[in-house]
Amino acid sequence: MKDREIKVAICVLGGCLLVFYGAISYALEIFPYRIVMPPVVAAKAVGELLSIEEYSNDSRWVADVPEKTGMFLKKPGEYESRYTLYVSTNDTTARLLNEDGETLHQWSLSFNKIWPDAAQVNSLFPLDDSYFYLRDFHLYPNGDLLLMVSAGGVTPWGMGLVKLDKDSQVLWKYTGYVNNDFDVAPDGSIYVIEHEIREDKPEKVDEIFLPFLEDNIVHLDPDGQEIDRFSLLDALGQSDYAALLKRIVDDGKGDPTHTNSVRYILDDHPEVSWLKKGYLLLSIRNIDAFAVVDPAEKKVVYAAGMPTRHQHDIELRADGNFMVFDNRGDVHGDDYTRVLAFKPDTQEAVWQHDLDAQGGQMHSKFWGQDQQLSNGNVFIVYAEKGQMFEVNERGETVWAYNTPLYKLIDGTKRVATITSAARIPMDYIAFDLK
Repeated sequence: MKDREIKVAICVLGGCLLVFYGAISYALEIFPYRIVMPPVVAAKAVGELLSIEEYSNDSRWVADVPEKTGMFLKKPGEYESRYTLYVSTNDTTARLLNEDGETLHQWSLSFNKIWPDAAQVNSLFPLDDSYFYLRDFHLYPNGDLLLMVSAGGVTPWGMGLVKLDKDSQVLWKYTGYVNNDFDVAPDGSIYVIEHEIREDKPEKVDEIFLPFLEDNIVHLDPDGQEIDRFSLLDALGQSDYAALLKRIVDDGKGDPTHTNSVRYILDDHPEVSWLKKGYLLLSIRNIDAFAVVDPAEKKVVYAAGMPTRHQHDIELRADGNFMVFDNRGDVHGDDYTRVLAFKPDTQEAVWQHDLDAQGGQMHSKFWGQDQQLSNGNVFIVYAEKGQMFEVNERGETVWAYNTPLYKLIDGTKRVATITSAARIPMDYIAFDLK
């Protein structure tokens, strides 16, 4: 019995040594590297495929399909008559709805036809089109549509921008790790948040996971050609607001700032001197802050923390106040989400709403949007639930729509996450919808 135990121990030790030497030979590319490499790469690819599939499912289809889909609430005379354009994690199709929730027009793309080499995709194996989805858009009056493409389960997840005409023909593409949001200025130029993988520790940052995803602000001309770019981290570090970088924590994810919203300021603010035409308003999610940037000077002119937690979609309203989708503000301790409007200089709250279209509390860990309409109502995107709805100033829901898009996962229908949506004035459309 003792001899048998010795033999077993020798076999186990020998096996461990073989595995160890195999790993060394693979890392250093020494014999038997060529023998070890194929099964190692295959095993890594299989593991990565399973990981990508799991992550993609968990982030793209979160909630169960609701009982009612499509437009399920409409109060005539109380909502603003507009089209609704939205994109989701379901696919790479943008859908334009009428006020009754009927699809009037669609734009679609194939990632692998536009980027056949897929050089920007950080994956050991090719991904078919089902792994890609649309993150953001900008509609032009003539029917051209600028789209931000993302991939589920890979890092970085931003894949690029592509401009389609009204018939979904490609006009141009921009390849880069575009992330979360972009905005189009009146002259047609485009401001994009783009990731770059950075390996050095920035100044005035105490703790950071290396390498990390660095947020850059990239300026493109109307044809998608790069004009300029700069690092937001470096701009903050060189500003009077560098203390905000002390909020960065090493969370082991390598995404310290996660800037998720950029807005081009159209006019000077009548009361706030640091909100000027041509500046950019940014939401920096992971440090719960906003920044105002002069892109011409690559300079942060103002920045501050906000009374929010992991907020999205900062907007400058017509009344001069900020509005954000505050995912995890949780000021009442009930783990709830709210849309919050507040004064930019004093941060005094002027309006908030925390209920979904059915009157239950919103609970949204990621994504979400808000849009003030010309009648004073607010359009809200409850992303994870696949819900879009309009509320009046009293917080009453006057129009609501649940996307019917879903995926069957482990026998359960899970609704697609709405990544971006907007209400479009009917007189803005200058192309044939037929």
